[in-house]
Amino acid sequence: MSKRAPAVDRALRILTELAARPDEALTLSELARAAGINLSTCHSIVTSLTEASYLLRHEPLKTYTLGPAVVEVGMAALRQYPGLPQARAEAEQLARRFDLPVTVGGRAGDELIVLAHVATAHRAPDTVQGFRGPMVPPLGRLFMAWAEKDEAERWLQRLELPADSAEIKLQREALATVRDRGYLLSLDATTSELVIQLAVQLAHATTQRDRMEITVRMADLLCTEEYAHLGQHDGPLHRSDVVGAPVFGPDGQVALTLTVIGRPGDITESVKPTIVRGVVAAAKRVTSGIGGRERTPAGG
Repeated sequence: MSKRAPAVDRALRILTELAARPDEALTLSELARAAGINLSTCHSIVTSLTEASYLLRHEPLKTYTLGPAVVEVGMAALRQYPGLPQARAEAEQLARRFDLPVTVGGRAGDELIVLAHVATAHRAPDTVQGFRGPMVPPLGRLFMAWAEKDEAERWLQRLELPADSAEIKLQREALATVRDRGYLLSLDATTSELVIQLAVQLAHATTQRDRMEITVRMADLLCTEEYAHLGQHDGPLHRSDVVGAPVFGPDGQVALTLTVIGRPGDITESVKPTIVRGVVAAAKRVTSGIGGRERTPAGG
């Protein structure tokens, strides 16, 4: 295993803390506390980052925000998502049309990233732009529904449950249903946020005992009444709070996702078909705009 560089890790923690609070300027003490770094070490790192324009220092309060060098790096990174400008425009139209928050999602290796989010006058998405989280089931379902079978199985294995367990079987069925439909219907955005938190904890767990405890909690959550209906066919108990559709790239892979996010009761049975059609049509327009094509996964 490659040796980690502590100074680099600390610098990244500082940048990540500021990225998570784009509307705030933090003092040196606040940065040190948020990043879990002692004050003198934080001062040295912040000084170097400021000199390199990765941070800006604001007088007279002596606070810090992200600097112009971060913008340059971010713009370069976004070039790997060629459909993002069009997807963002479609997200804005969807938010205006349905008065619900919309996110544009991307994938960076084994992580999900929120590339853009559009708030309404009443609500903002729960996950901020730039949020990254590990792709642990059920997170990443829109990407995995069209993935090759072996890749989808590796994704399922991140739950660290037996391959023939009820939870894994449920996730396989959900992938097939998403692929057959061409879109995702999910439940309870609040519960989804809890799954994200557990997935992040699982990715950073350092002991087998911790990993097992987190896995058990995720499995219990997946088997609750609401999550037992995820990806299943509509029924009297079915309620949809999240509607998502894939954007395909020229290689046939899912390049981006467009997702409308509601709260319990926002997406009722009467409006659900309209929202589904709107999200799917928007995703197809972006797919067409970047020369994308949907592919059928081998063995999927």
